[in-house]
Amino acid sequence: MLEIYMKKTSVFVTTDSRLKDQHTDCIPNEHPGILIVAQSNTNFGTLTVDRAFNIIAGFKKSFPDWYNVVWRNSIVKITDECIEAGRKVGDEIKIEFFRELRLVGWQDEFKLYLSTNADSGRGSL
Repeated sequence: MLEIYMKKTSVFVTTDSRLKDQHTDCIPNEHPGILIVAQSNTNFGTLTVDRAFNIIAGFKKSFPDWYNVVWRNSIVKITDECIEAGRKVGDEIKIEFFRELRLVGWQDEFKLYLSTNADSGRGSL
């Protein structure tokens, strides 16, 4: 199924936090981007639909340019506490960006990371 979504042009949004670790072989070098919505490491409860919507709503509120960025070739995981991003390098996912959402200024750094990753011909996340 992932193979189908990786051929689309819109970012693929999922709550499967194991996707980047267990299905790396299904992620091509060029893809529309993957956005993983997950619980933080300090929250051990079940990720309910309501909780996932709250995480997305909080992310959109703190990152109002979310719809203007290019997600291409980036694998991004957002939680209620942090954001991490990386790219596919060879047969593995390399995490290159990590910021706590409570810190000031992460938005500009994140936009720059996404732009650099999408435009650089270094392969995919």
